[in-house]
Amino acid sequence: MNISFDFETHLIGDGAVFPAPVCLSTYDGTNTQLLDKHESRIWLAEHLNKDTLIAHNAVFECGVIIKHYSELTELVLDALDNDLIYCTKINE
Repeated sequence: MNISFDFETHLIGDGAVFPAPVCLSTYDGTNTQLLDKHESRIWLAEHLNKDTLIAHNAVFECGVIIKHYSELTELVLDALDNDLIYCTKINE
């Protein structure tokens, strides 16, 4: 399944290139979800390497995951290796 995802974060600034997430929104073509920080961790653990995740700035989204959900780092790297994270910004 293809699922779009996007973090809303605190502001980017000095020392905060990948600021803390506030929430994560997802859309699978039918259903929209708005997940809090804790729910986001659970959702990402379930969907990384299972579905194709689509983001407009996947580098930023992956950076937020790795910085704030470090236990998911290996899943992120595996998803990238398996072409399961798609960046619309790079594709443009």
